[in-house]
Amino acid sequence: MNALDFGTRPDHVGLHVYHLEEETKWIHDVLDFEFSYRIGLPIGHFPRSAFHTLGDFQYEVYEVRNPLPYSYDDYENTIGVRMAELSVIDWEGWKKNAQDLGVEFVYEDNTPGKEKAVIKDPSDILHEVNRDTLPEDVCMRGRWGIRVSGVKITCQNIEETADWYGEIFGYEGLEILPRKEGYPRIGVTECNHVKLVMIETPEAQPFNLYDFENNIGIKHIDFSMTDRLGWTEWVKDARNRMGVIVSVGHPSIAHYVVDNCGMLTEMSDEHILNPDGTRMDQQ
Repeated sequence: MNALDFGTRPDHVGLHVYHLEEETKWIHDVLDFEFSYRIGLPIGHFPRSAFHTLGDFQYEVYEVRNPLPYSYDDYENTIGVRMAELSVIDWEGWKKNAQDLGVEFVYEDNTPGKEKAVIKDPSDILHEVNRDTLPEDVCMRGRWGIRVSGVKITCQNIEETADWYGEIFGYEGLEILPRKEGYPRIGVTECNHVKLVMIETPEAQPFNLYDFENNIGIKHIDFSMTDRLGWTEWVKDARNRMGVIVSVGHPSIAHYVVDNCGMLTEMSDEHILNPDGTRMDQQ
């Protein structure tokens, strides 16, 4: 038995932003996400938030009320999520739309067949977009055939992190990418066509929960499960081997797990699907 037996898959990332409505419009116009539902008004320390869906992946967007500015330099040197990666079939159509909207391109690689860009959203958060290489029947969605294809994280050791995510969440395989001079080691593992790109930074600062609550940026990865409570029982055996720490925020809704590098991850119940495969989300 492994994590995949519980219907485990990458489900969404959580973005902490300056303005909820502004971010909502941007990720719809630029990345083709559709609004799913809003989680009410802020209660206590809990911020305004909303879910946005692209295929079977979501952005969970939180409006931070007392934000600390986004700093990519900090993210390079701190354990945590660095950015989401999206892949698109109609690269030319997507790029023209982004340029027409005045999107800031921080980086571009125009190698034919391997085009890639890093763009900046209204909260200065970076998103990587590249030309897709999977068959269209796997990834053709929306206006340009765009999908979330990966999440980049900073870790202290690639092999240990790949083992941990393989054991706990069912990621499979490990590819170490050719290393460029002056750049860190990068490893890639995959689950349900969503890559986990691990950037090895041995001296990275530990993940800080206070920064998690207040910093602008992409804060965590969520994994949905068809049998989350069964997974929770099963993972107890892994705690002794993998150092898993589970904190139960809302046990009927979600669990939280600290990974091998100290980063917070979340598990939630799989969303109910309509007969056509779309989400039956709350309105």
